[in-house]
This record gives sequence, structure tokens and C-alpha cells, in this order.
Amino acid sequence: MSNKAMNRQKGFTLVEIMAAISLTVIIMAFVAQAFQAGVDSWTNAGNRTDLMQSGRYLISRISSDLQNSYLSQTNTSCYFQGDSAGVHCVVPGGVWGFQTIEYRYDPGYRAVFRAATDDPENPPDLSYLDESFLDGVQKLTFRYYDATRKTWLDFWDSRQVEARLPDLVEIRLSLQPSQSEDPAYDFPPTAVKLMVSQLQRGSRLGR
Repeated sequence: MSNKAMNRQKGFTLVEIMAAISLTVIIMAFVAQAFQAGVDSWTNAGNRTDLMQSGRYLISRISSDLQNSYLSQTNTSCYFQGDSAGVHCVVPGGVWGFQTIEYRYDPGYRAVFRAATDDPENPPDLSYLDESFLDGVQKLTFRYYDATRKTWLDFWDSRQVEARLPDLVEIRLSLQPSQSEDPAYDFPPTAVKLMVSQLQRGSRLGR
């Protein structure tokens, strides 16, 4: 075989090797991309699951405090007040027999803050928070149902509404991770029935 033919054969072999290497690189890049996409999907799913669990816990915690809310006919420090961004209520517990709780949504921090105090003379100071929830709260709103007028209200103050609690409190929560491009997740509205309010109504009806 002539040198020219041998060189041509070697050249074809080199081309084939280069083609094989290129194909291998392409396949590896595709596999790596698919693997990364799988990891990202798994991570996002995990983050989404964690976020939803945290959201459900937040709703449950607020609901529990609201369900235990009560008023005192003799202590003016025991009152219920709420607007669209937060709520102030009194629940059993503390050294004086009750504890004042306040929830407040801060859009700047994208978080919900909870403050509590056992001091009957002073309301909770939100600058001394005992708990904060999440850092991806897109929205938290409250509404208050007045069964007497059969209407939802954006504000409630038991000191102005016949010294009574709302019959229901609606909680709406929307979460979105701070560094995520995913759309916000809107939890279904939660309507919390205030037990003392129901007892008070039953007492009035029984008279």
C-alpha cells in the first residue's frame, strides 16, 4: 500500500475519532442538562412542599388563636380588634389567666409577625416579636363576618360592635419564595368560627 493511501486511511480514522468524540460530548452535555433539570425540578418540588407545609402551619396557628378568643365584661383590656392586615385578640393563658396576641402582615419584609404579652395593661409590642413566620408571604388578609347584618367586614372592634366577637374570620394567604420565579400559591380561603361568639349567641337566644 502506498504512503498516500495509508495517510488517507489515517486521516479517515482521525475524522471518525473526532466525530465520535463530538458525539460523546453532545450526549454527555444532554445527559448533564437533563440531570440538572431533574435536580432543579426535585429541588423546586421540595421547596414548594416545604412552603405549603409552612403555610398550612401558619393558617393553623392563627386559626387556633382565633378559635380561643374571648372577651371580658369587666376587663377592658380584653378586646378583639382586626383589620385587613392583622388581628388583635385575647386567649386563655399567661400569669393573669389570659394572654394578648397580635398578628400583623408586613409587606416590606414579606412576613407575618406574631407578638404576645401577659401584661393586661399593655398591648403586644411588635418591636419585640416572639415569632415570625416565613419570608415569602405575598399576601395575608383578614375579613370578619357579622351574622347579625349578614355581611363581611374589613374591620372589627369589639369595643364598638356591641362588645362581641365576629362570628367568622376569613384568612387568605398567598406564598411565593423570595428568590423564585414560580407564580405565587394561593391557599384556599379559611373561615374560622369563633367558639365564644357562638356561645354568646346561644346564650342570647336562650334568654
